[in-house]
Amino acid sequence: MKNNKMSQKDLILRLIRDDLIHYRLVSGLSDLNLLPDHYHLYLGETVMSLVGFTEGSYYDLVYERIYMPMTEQVTAIDLMSPALDHLASGIYTALMDAREVEAAMCKVV
Repeated sequence: MKNNKMSQKDLILRLIRDDLIHYRLVSGLSDLNLLPDHYHLYLGETVMSLVGFTEGSYYDLVYERIYMPMTEQVTAIDLMSPALDHLASGIYTALMDAREVEAAMCKVV
């Protein structure tokens, strides 16, 4: 029997990828004036939590200055191309780097 257990990294990457697809869908609905605000899945917040961020000013900074601007790049790529996985991987790396910075700052204080 095959072990289907997913690693934490793979889970986070999958959620980021799902959030990118969802963001693209919601952006399209917004472009059509279909009020997509009622369909927000909060996957970004789940990703941030799984990476290890806790609510607070650093969380907000990372979410607003790293996660969302990178997520918005999905509107310019083909969802069927490898660029989607590349973008998800880039977001994951940026979040992990930001998490390491946060951990280092906590040690200094």
